[in-house]
Amino acid sequence: MTSTVTVERIVDVHTHLYAEPDYSVESNLADFDVAEIAADYVNRLETSPVDHAIAIVMDESLVLDEDALSELVAARDASGLFSLVFLVDPFAADAEARIERAAEAGAVGIKLHPYQQNMGDADDFPRVAKVLRTAERHDLVTIIDAAYGETQMYNYNGVRLGHAMAKVVDSPILLAHGGAVKVLDAFSTAVTFDNVYLDTSFSIPYWEGSSVVQDYVFAMEKMSMDKWMWGTDIPYMGLEESLEAAQSLLVENELTDHADALFHENATALFDL
Repeated sequence: MTSTVTVERIVDVHTHLYAEPDYSVESNLADFDVAEIAADYVNRLETSPVDHAIAIVMDESLVLDEDALSELVAARDASGLFSLVFLVDPFAADAEARIERAAEAGAVGIKLHPYQQNMGDADDFPRVAKVLRTAERHDLVTIIDAAYGETQMYNYNGVRLGHAMAKVVDSPILLAHGGAVKVLDAFSTAVTFDNVYLDTSFSIPYWEGSSVVQDYVFAMEKMSMDKWMWGTDIPYMGLEESLEAAQSLLVENELTDHADALFHENATALFDL
């Protein structure tokens, strides 16, 4: 980072393993060369300013594939540069067993993606809550994708799902992307519930120049910065532009005193890194 904002460490709370923005690969990762993909991911981390990253595995079945899981865990353990989060389908008959398998593999969290998994209606809440209680028993963070847009934006709402789940579990819930245009809803949720956190991944650089970014600034100023974490959403958003956008936001709004909290302290505490 430039001399304007100096931090001791950088943790990226939202990354994907595959180098290209190709969901067809991500969602079927176990069908590809996991060792090669993981090695490339580690190499990119080693040559970046990021000290540690949360790698989100979007293949729901990988946690059950012994060989693929072993290769991924080996890369994690050998490098020490990343921690694992696994996408879990709450409606899978073996959802709880998959969470237990993820915990055994040393995962730090699970992820729910309302758009990709077609969930989030009120009728879904009891089943989702059961899965989150299992994650809670294993001390796992639950990341809920809270982006807003694309073809499903009026059908599913990650912020609404996070708000509902925060009523029934005490374990941490991280609203990925901070809610995007729903950032004020996400902010209100995080203010209401002690266990709800927000990250900046994708949203800050994507919405730069719009009033949405000013809403992020409002939420940061109004709410404790202990609730905010920095992320990229690599490869769907670039590292350099994510760093630059966050740095500019801090400098322009006189929030640089909170740089360490945003870039590493909060994430380190939340994920016990």
